[in-house]
Amino acid sequence: MLELLTPRLRLRQISVTDWPLFVRLHQEHDIIRYVFDEPSLEEITAKFRVLLPAWQARPRQWLCLIVCCITSGTPLGTMAFIITDAKHNSAEFGYMFLPEHFGKGYATEALLATKQFAFSLGLTQLQATVTEGNTGSCRVLEKCGFVLSKRIEQAYSINNTLYDDLIYTCHNDEPAIPVAE
Repeated sequence: MLELLTPRLRLRQISVTDWPLFVRLHQEHDIIRYVFDEPSLEEITAKFRVLLPAWQARPRQWLCLIVCCITSGTPLGTMAFIITDAKHNSAEFGYMFLPEHFGKGYATEALLATKQFAFSLGLTQLQATVTEGNTGSCRVLEKCGFVLSKRIEQAYSINNTLYDDLIYTCHNDEPAIPVAE
């Protein structure tokens, strides 16, 4: 099973036992208010099932990692990416953390580890989309070397309000190793 370690965190691939965490991450207002409208339980279930198969480094399959505290084993949130274009070695990143763990540096630490792992796979172009107003996520991305590269005005609706999408990118200038199709 895929596992990444940092000084404080263990990141492991999602499993069926992570259902309670996954549901909470998708229903709690403080988490989803800048991400999406609250999904139905059926939509959450469908998304969860897509993430469960063993991950392979190929396009269009999400790698969802559960981020846990090394010392306590407490789940803190998720860190995920999907290879969007193998030809151009690019991926889209996303993450969600429980509110009680906001502001503790866990998202930054987990993103740095996952970014390093993605680069080790030969990916060279990483992207993350943030809804305008989500300043915490913007700060995390900037600390991890992502830069704001594009703003798409009124691109996304959450609870019938239109928000700009902020597109952050990060590049690895090392020679690329092609990702398998």
